[in-house]
Amino acid sequence: MYRFAIWLAATLLLGTAIAWMADHPGAVVVDWQGWRIETTLAVLAGLFALFILAFMLLFRLWNWARRDLPFVGANRHLRRQRRGLEALNSAVIALAAGKGKDAFRLVERAQRLLPPQPMTHVIAAQAAQLNGDTDRVRQEYEMLRAGDATAFIGVRGLLGQAMSEGRKGEALHLVEQAVEQEPKSPWALKLYYELLVSSAKWTKAMDILARVARAGGMDGDVVDRHKAVLHFVMAKEVSLAGDTPAAQKHINAALKLWPAFEAASIMGARLAHKAGDKTKAGHILTAAWKAGASTPILDLYEEYGTDLAPAARRKRMEKFIGKAPALVSAQFTLARYAVAAGDYKAARAILAPHIAKGGPADALSMMAELLRAEGRDKGGQAQMENEKEAAKMDAQAKSHPRPQSPARFLCNDCGAPAAEWHATCSACGAFAAIEQRSASVRAHPHKLPAGTPPLVILGDTAPPLL
Repeated sequence: MYRFAIWLAATLLLGTAIAWMADHPGAVVVDWQGWRIETTLAVLAGLFALFILAFMLLFRLWNWARRDLPFVGANRHLRRQRRGLEALNSAVIALAAGKGKDAFRLVERAQRLLPPQPMTHVIAAQAAQLNGDTDRVRQEYEMLRAGDATAFIGVRGLLGQAMSEGRKGEALHLVEQAVEQEPKSPWALKLYYELLVSSAKWTKAMDILARVARAGGMDGDVVDRHKAVLHFVMAKEVSLAGDTPAAQKHINAALKLWPAFEAASIMGARLAHKAGDKTKAGHILTAAWKAGASTPILDLYEEYGTDLAPAARRKRMEKFIGKAPALVSAQFTLARYAVAAGDYKAARAILAPHIAKGGPADALSMMAELLRAEGRDKGGQAQMENEKEAAKMDAQAKSHPRPQSPARFLCNDCGAPAAEWHATCSACGAFAAIEQRSASVRAHPHKLPAGTPPLVILGDTAPPLL
């Protein structure tokens, strides 16, 4: 309504002006350079209006041509970029289909049509890798590395290439650059940590591990586990160098972070015992026994009490085992001490539940030993009867199947079994991933990258950098 009112007012105004000029035509004379034009004011005003209208039409025509015609002005550049983007998209599709040569041809066309941008170099590198042209892969990533805004992408690509070709020294140098450029990148920090560990640079690895934790690259309990293992391997190094106090300091730190760390407990006890501190050795083994009872801890604790009298040794072992009595081998140890002390009733109480279930063979053999010792004490007919019963127990023990004991440890990354604990898994190379079998095995809770994540936009459809 408002616009209609304005249009109506303008029309009335124009009509009034035309009528007034028709009633008052007047005369206009133009004398210029020998030319003389005589006309009325109304005709001159009409010509002027036609001139303005023509100018406006031409101006609109020019704007339309510049905006919509593909060969005029900026449209030429837009059309060129559109063709470049089409070539780039086709290169990605070719990569997904595994057509390396087609992808490389298309991305080269995109590089000619488009202004410089990282994506063309990334896809060109992937196409070159698919074609096995490692020199061109390196060339593309070096171009990215040379730019301020794309340096991190270039370093990442070169890092992946170095890792895939096994050049660990160069990879370590490149990952240092990546961390400098992106100090909070979780994958870069984790890879830096892994390479430092594989190079046995423990102190620097400990520093980077703290940064990995701050960047959210590992859970807190996993970080503590890694720190404990780092302290353990450093303890072994300084111990071999003869620095026992430094080794003990590292072991104490490891056990504080991971109380159930059996290997560290055994090493700490041996170091303390070697230094003459038997009390401390006993305390370390007792704490380890409470945290996770195991036969090696039990055997070492028993070894350190061999200088005591038989009665004192038995009392010492009973007190120790009583802190975690569930281990079967510990129960058999108590039975052995009871037999040696002539306490056959106590030994029978330990062995009877196992014998009632038909084994295991160790329980049968120990019961035979008990019967012979008891028969010797009684003598006469009782000794003969016990000897016959003991022979039956020996026969049962020999015929009793002895299943192969399962590996005590498992890799928490790949699930591979291990008979002994090691800092690095022999199957997958994961560091600080070996745990006792009793621990719950999680699915890749802290698996570190074997290299960089694939620098592609195709997921698993294109060859990764590693």
